[in-house]
Amino acid sequence: MPNKYIKLFINENDFGNIVQSIYKQKEMIEKNTGKSCRPFLSNNKFKPREDIVLKADQTYAITVWWNEKDDKKDCTISIKEVDSDEMPRTYKNKDELDFSNIKDNIPF
Repeated sequence: MPNKYIKLFINENDFGNIVQSIYKQKEMIEKNTGKSCRPFLSNNKFKPREDIVLKADQTYAITVWWNEKDDKKDCTISIKEVDSDEMPRTYKNKDELDFSNIKDNIPF
């Protein structure tokens, strides 16, 4: 199967300074080695527990979550099918968030 690519956008509001540092590090590695930098995130041994099918022309919310457990750091990619009329948006300010319409019965 040929490589398939999914473009993700960077949260510049929260991680702008860090992102600039990562890109500077990437450029320095490429300049010093004369080679393309290795991937920042990768997993060459991923085995899905079930089939993962993405439908053409369907809208998805794709999110990368940072994890840390027992001093081990990694990321999880979440892929959720969404109705294009209800596309998620990003918020510049936490005060813009409105949770009044959430109907989950969460006991805490």
